[in-house]
Amino acid sequence: MGLIAILAQGFVLFFFSELFFWARPTEVALGHPHCLDGWLIYSYLGLLLSICLQFFQVGRQEPQKASLCNQWPAIYLCGALYGWFAEGAVVHTMYDSFPINIAHTGLSWHALLSVLIGRMLLPRLLQSTSAGKLLLLAIGLGLYWGYWAVFWWYDLKAAVSPADFLAFSMQSTAALALAYLFSNLCGDRNRVPVWLSIASLVLLAVIYLPYAVTQPVHACIFFTACGITVFFLLKHRQAFGSPPSDQPKAAQAARGRGKVNLRLVGNLFILTAMPATASLVYLFFVFLSAAAGCILPTGWLIYVVNLAVCLWLYVKAARQLNGSKPAA
Repeated sequence: MGLIAILAQGFVLFFFSELFFWARPTEVALGHPHCLDGWLIYSYLGLLLSICLQFFQVGRQEPQKASLCNQWPAIYLCGALYGWFAEGAVVHTMYDSFPINIAHTGLSWHALLSVLIGRMLLPRLLQSTSAGKLLLLAIGLGLYWGYWAVFWWYDLKAAVSPADFLAFSMQSTAALALAYLFSNLCGDRNRVPVWLSIASLVLLAVIYLPYAVTQPVHACIFFTACGITVFFLLKHRQAFGSPPSDQPKAAQAARGRGKVNLRLVGNLFILTAMPATASLVYLFFVFLSAAAGCILPTGWLIYVVNLAVCLWLYVKAARQLNGSKPAA
């Protein structure tokens, strides 16, 4: 896995985990002081995610057999690990408001939106002929984004003008499209070398263990959540066995190289439906709040629904992986 691929996939995660979440020109927005810091951190977290996907044999089958319908449980649980690495090891918000923050935002945002949708589903739709499905997903994400963005008026007591939100969302989505383009050029099936996997995991230990020593209760929460998840992912790994050793290395290398075609470029333009829809929703709530004479706490509905959905998905994924039969 090359540096460009790591950075491209890292920006996809950075977009959904930070830019999509904060939904306003904060200090991590494009052109702001900590944008590069955030991008590099999520590139590292994306590398950890790729290591998990590779180790647990997620998506190892050929593309026509590795549909999200039968791979989503393992993808979602790898996303859970990614979310807890971000919220429990890099920062420590996972331990606030216990036990709710185990699910929020590790599961409800990182695993669901960043990984399952942003990292896995959208790239497949961008390379497919399903322009209609891609458009529906972009509009759906736009509705979600605009509705969620209004919540920051209520939570931070500070509103962003519709024009500023439109500029922010359009610029962020344009950068996201470029990230998908470069990720496609590099190919999304490149393996992470063993030395890089070991170095990344050692770095994770260096980051987290000093904190774990001083906060043993938090460490117990972190290792318990990750340990339970790894247990179910090992079931998935056992079900698919070891990667085939008779596949020529040249074929494996060729499979990792992407091609840019007119379909992909056209599909990237469809992503503009996301910020356009979000801006219309945002503008609608500006007028609605002005008419109501108060700021509407829209985010609480998303917060509650997301928590319920993500917990249901985790239980469903764990049960499905627990029933996986070992490979013969």
